[in-house]
Amino acid sequence: VLETCVKNCGHRFHVLVANRDFIDGVLVKIISPKTNPPTIVQDKVLALIQAWADAFRSSPDLTGVVHIYEELKRKGIEFPMADLDALSPIHTPQRVRPNTHTGTYEGMLQRVPHTHTHTGVHAPMVMR
Repeated sequence: VLETCVKNCGHRFHVLVANRDFIDGVLVKIISPKTNPPTIVQDKVLALIQAWADAFRSSPDLTGVVHIYEELKRKGIEFPMADLDALSPIHTPQRVRPNTHTGTYEGMLQRVPHTHTHTGVHAPMVMR
């Protein structure tokens, strides 16, 4: 759930989650030897910390997670290999409202691919 929120919420949420106190007090505590978490949980938390550190590295107000990540690496914590194909972006684009010309019914029709209707089958027309 937290990963989904980070990927879909904005900067204000990122500031809260990338905060050093949150990362250290919640996520690092989850993977502490005292809690003895399953390997899958440990790997997921470490992968999140690593992904957020990479994504937020250039934002001055989001570097708390970067500092924790670097501290963990200095302590010898091994982070799981990132599966680049499985990663989805953290910074999702802002939603935009359609302008008045393309937000109309006619504008929507202009964006719909042409279909063959003489067969009764509505399939996209193949452009050659």
